Amino acid sequence: VGTYTVRAAKNGYLSVVNQNVIVNANGVTTLNFTMVPGVGNDDQVVPIVATELNGNYPNPFNPETTISYAIKDRANVRLEIFNTKGQLVRTLVNQEQATGRYSIVWNGRDNDNNSVSSGMYFYRMNAGSYVSTRKMLLMQ
Repeated sequence: VGTYTVRAAKNGYLSVVNQNVIVNANGVTTLNFTMVPGVGNDDQVVPIVATELNGNYPNPFNPETTISYAIKDRANVRLEIFNTKGQLVRTLVNQEQATGRYSIVWNGRDNDNNSVSSGMYFYRMNAGSYVSTRKMLLMQ
């Protein structure tokens, strides 16, 4: 709850800033950004020194969460969601990706577009020889 300045940035696009964004309790705040292609300052200032899988945000989440990661060298990237039984729930990414920072939203649905139940889930990223797994909590 409060008033914030929100910045959106993506490699290959100019950064966009929204100021005085008001977030109320028990509500959803939605912002729409129009990203303009170009070389942003962020692209040049923060080099990618390692492939890494970041924590999802928010966590716990409902109804969706954003998973971000960085790829140091071009690689085949696979990002998957698993339940606590180790069963594949959803494949979010399965493609070759260039060096860069990426993020993807998981909407709490499986590969058949069915809503999944509340509980603990794991997301795993494979990129070349890099493998990392993290956990997240869906609360409905």
